[in-house]
Amino acid sequence: MGVGFNTNVNQHEGEDESGNDFDTSFSVPNTQQQRNAESNTSNISRKRTRVADEMAKQFSIMAKAIADVGPKIDGLVHALSTDINLTEMQQKLDSELTKMEFLSPMDLFKVTNFLAKEHDLLRVFFNMSDERKSAYVTTLLQTWMHNDI
Repeated sequence: MGVGFNTNVNQHEGEDESGNDFDTSFSVPNTQQQRNAESNTSNISRKRTRVADEMAKQFSIMAKAIADVGPKIDGLVHALSTDINLTEMQQKLDSELTKMEFLSPMDLFKVTNFLAKEHDLLRVFFNMSDERKSAYVTTLLQTWMHNDI
């Protein structure tokens, strides 16, 4: 009894039934290629993390700068609105003082110049009632006369 082996080797390996060639090999990436790919992925990830951290740091700096500018802008707006109010008060000063018939032209000139220059006193003046304005101006004139101003 004999055992038979088929010893025919297909000499047409890599061909399909129609005789066309096809690739019968397959590639398995070697471990060095896998390590390089993992290393590249890891490097990219670290770079992205560094870039993201730097961006976060820069945004934080910008946010702080913007926050610091806010109060300065508020102060500027207040100063500008105060200047506008001050200018309006200076423009109205002559008409307010002219209502006080007891003022001579020289007294009117002195009080106008004084209050136009003393911004805090000008604001006080415009917050008074008409009766108090008259008493205030009279007191100013009396003080000046007493001190020879």
